[in-house]
Amino acid sequence: MPRMRHGWSGVLASGRIAAFCLSFLAGLMLVATAGHAQLPAGLDAAQLLQQLQQQPGNAGATGSGVQPSAPADVTVQPASRNNLAMPPPSPLEQIMSARASAKLQQFGYDALGQGRSVTIPQAGAVQDDYILGPGDEIVVSLRGQENSESRATVSRDGQVVLPRLNPISAAGRSFGSFRSDVEAAVRRAYVATNASVSVARVRQISVLVSGEVDIPGARVVPGLASVVDALVLSGGVRKTGSLRNVRIERGDKSYVVDLYAVLSNATSAAAHMQLADGDRILVPTLGKVVAVSGMVRQPGIYELPSGASSMKAQDLLALAGGLEVRGRYRLSVLRVAANGNSQMASLADENGTIGDSEILFAQLGADQIVGQATLSGGTSLAGKYPITEGSKLSDVIKAPGALPAAPYTLFGIIARKDPRTLLRNLLAFTPVAVLNGTEDQVLQSDDIIRVLSVGEVRLLTNTVRLYNQRQEAEQAAIRNPLAETGTDQGGATAAGQGQVAPNQPVADSTINLADTQRRDIAELAEQIDPVTRQGLTAQVQAEQEQMAEQQLAFQQANPQLQLLASQNGQNNPNNPNNPNNPNNQNGNPGGSVTVSASLAGASTNVATNLQGPAPANNNNSTAAIPRIPVQPPAPNFQVVDANSGQVATNREIRNFGDLAQQLSVDQLVLVNFLSDHQVVLNGAVSGPGTYFVGPNVALLDLVQAAGGTANWADESGVELISTAVDSQTGRSATSRTQLPLHQGMLADYVVHPRDQLRFNEVFTDSGLGTATVQGEVRFTGTYQIIRGEHLSDLLARAGGLTNTAYPYGTVFLRKSAAANERAGYLRAAQEIEEELVVAMTRIGNDKIDSASFASLQGFVSELRNTKAVGRVAIAADPSVLATRPELDPLLEPGDVVYIPQRPSTVSVLGQVMQPGSLPYRSGNTLRDYIDMAGGYGSSSDASSTFVVMPDGSARKVEQSWFDFSPTDLPPGSTIVVPRDVTPLDTRQLILDITGIFSQLAVSAASLAVLSKQ
Repeated sequence: MPRMRHGWSGVLASGRIAAFCLSFLAGLMLVATAGHAQLPAGLDAAQLLQQLQQQPGNAGATGSGVQPSAPADVTVQPASRNNLAMPPPSPLEQIMSARASAKLQQFGYDALGQGRSVTIPQAGAVQDDYILGPGDEIVVSLRGQENSESRATVSRDGQVVLPRLNPISAAGRSFGSFRSDVEAAVRRAYVATNASVSVARVRQISVLVSGEVDIPGARVVPGLASVVDALVLSGGVRKTGSLRNVRIERGDKSYVVDLYAVLSNATSAAAHMQLADGDRILVPTLGKVVAVSGMVRQPGIYELPSGASSMKAQDLLALAGGLEVRGRYRLSVLRVAANGNSQMASLADENGTIGDSEILFAQLGADQIVGQATLSGGTSLAGKYPITEGSKLSDVIKAPGALPAAPYTLFGIIARKDPRTLLRNLLAFTPVAVLNGTEDQVLQSDDIIRVLSVGEVRLLTNTVRLYNQRQEAEQAAIRNPLAETGTDQGGATAAGQGQVAPNQPVADSTINLADTQRRDIAELAEQIDPVTRQGLTAQVQAEQEQMAEQQLAFQQANPQLQLLASQNGQNNPNNPNNPNNPNNQNGNPGGSVTVSASLAGASTNVATNLQGPAPANNNNSTAAIPRIPVQPPAPNFQVVDANSGQVATNREIRNFGDLAQQLSVDQLVLVNFLSDHQVVLNGAVSGPGTYFVGPNVALLDLVQAAGGTANWADESGVELISTAVDSQTGRSATSRTQLPLHQGMLADYVVHPRDQLRFNEVFTDSGLGTATVQGEVRFTGTYQIIRGEHLSDLLARAGGLTNTAYPYGTVFLRKSAAANERAGYLRAAQEIEEELVVAMTRIGNDKIDSASFASLQGFVSELRNTKAVGRVAIAADPSVLATRPELDPLLEPGDVVYIPQRPSTVSVLGQVMQPGSLPYRSGNTLRDYIDMAGGYGSSSDASSTFVVMPDGSARKVEQSWFDFSPTDLPPGSTIVVPRDVTPLDTRQLILDITGIFSQLAVSAASLAVLSKQ
């Protein structure tokens, strides 16, 4: 035990000695690193001393087997003036950029012209060429018969002392040579034991950095630091300093370092050489420079190598990273003449020389793609196709997937560039004929092949229709400038909705017609068809509803966030929902704040693009839908780049203007081209209308595109109106022919543009409509009628009349009669209004008073609003109809027949003392029924009394003050006694008579005077 205690005391004593030595060594290092020396990042002197004391290698060799932790990497901060911002452009950069008309920067200074921290590993593999020196820590691991690990530091005398080994010289030697000596010494001293030698910690060295650096001075850097590390720790190289002529002075030797080798990954031993203690790094001023601009990967200002006054264009292009892409380039140089003027000169090739302060320009000499054609449209195979001699259109569109999912195979477009004018011409082709082998053509370089879908054709058809409507309106306005354009208010809609706008400006006859055409197509080019518009509106509404549901779920899951957002929104004076905000035009009480802005991103963009920009502070404004905002990915899942304002070639068009951009043609040229390739198909087909056709469209294909013919199509012939134009003589001939409707003729006849075809239906007597029978018949209901059917036929189909039927009182209603009746009401109201206007303009007592005028106006309004019945007085007795066929009316669609029961009363209405229904008595006259009703009233007009018979006919009663002809009335009749609208005014009559007699007296007196004379 005493021996053991003695051993531990020795160990403790040696530890105290080692701690003292470490403290002394740390103090020396602190003194040595004063001034411009740097400590490791984040360490002060006390922390550095603590780390040194915790290093087990400083106590000499250890064989305890305890694995010490690996030393951390050392990060050294730059000695800077706390200004790491990029410096402004240097005078050289400003001058060269002005000469090149492009921004040019000095090469390399973005990496080496600014100070930054340097991290150097303190442990790990060290290259064999590393030169050891005092302060390097060596780790020797023994494995085999002897298992131990020893650490030792290269002493000041340059030796390393290891257990059971003689001191080995290390300072000034390469690490590889030292390792070989250690391995050899271990083999001699140990049996069956191998040694592994590594550097645990490198030493600190001191170098002096001077010249064109931001902060010159002495730098303490790790032994593995390079010249680049020392420069960036000095704040970087100034733009006035050279990067290609940096010198390292070591003793009586001097090494030149070209830092371009570091920046360009070139092989240079001097650029990657390690620094040694006491090295002096000198950065001289900037040397001669050249510049390169244009189509290079890294345009900029480059320094010439040390001692060089020029360099080849090939070397300068290589220094700038080479040309952007392989191709033909135009090289030119901006040279500086002896008088100081700059002159542009061309270079024959890359062997030309670029002198000091001269600028090399690399521009494309040819940028045209030849030998290719483009398949455009929303197809899976849209893209570029190689074109060789003899390549045909069928080679492209016959490939599976070359056509859209819903293709329109009657019409396609090729935009071909004219070799002389370099302008594109449009050619039509027939995809269905190409697919069947009956049509083909050789493709040319730079052709654009455009296949269309059914939806695109619908959009184009709508645009061409609106354009033609506008042109017709323009022509009508030119022929009659005073006529109003557009439609009436009942049928007018905004432009783009299917009609010409009523407020469309009247065309000025002095304006060129071509200008109006271009204006019209420019306005229509951005519009979409109503079907697509409705689909987009539904899509946006669905997305907005989904977004609202997501926001509600988010708010319910985060009530605290919703409350906070509401409070912030109410307190924020700039919030438009804040009631205190003067810009709040909606009267929103505030608190309605959207807390999930990210959820609203996609749908907000869709709605904004679809509806256009929202009007500011205008609640009455409405935004039009200009175009489809969101396009699905291309069917071939490739993103096709398009310049700003253009449309990708592998997308379906969103409007007419998109197609013009894809074809690279003028919009006016395209709309007129489409108009010249239209045919009209009407009659007995499933889809009548206007269709685009190519040069080889068979009538059979056109009929199939229209959904086929109707079941009752007349196969005896198809009416064809065709126009043959002779452009040489300027004449045309229009003919109308009949084509037999059978499969052979449909397949043989080729439709020509502007043809008009009509398919007639077989004439039949069915399908006219229905007639309704109600009342006293055996089988009431609605019956299908045929052409030529009479009322008697309908009554027979209904089973005939019942025993209680009263055919004389049949009510027969007809739509055409109701229309005529309605027109009569309106005509009567118009006549009364005209009479009222005349009565109001009378002078004197004949002028109607305002109260009477108001009452008559009310009567006119009532007359206008009276619903027409359309009753027709007919004979419905089958026996009468059988004996007198001329009384049997033909039925019309919508006729209604009502046969009542036999009535037993006669009605007396109007200005009688007691209006009502009276019992029918055979033999009673009209005067008898009026007397039974109490007689005429005081305001009645007996002379206008009329009788409405049971069949609906009316009869005026002829009577006077002295005679009354009795009339026998049938049951169900109605006697109407109207009111006298102009009763006798006694006062007015007396005044009028008095005036007449006074005028007669004056006349008599005048005559008496004249007779005496």
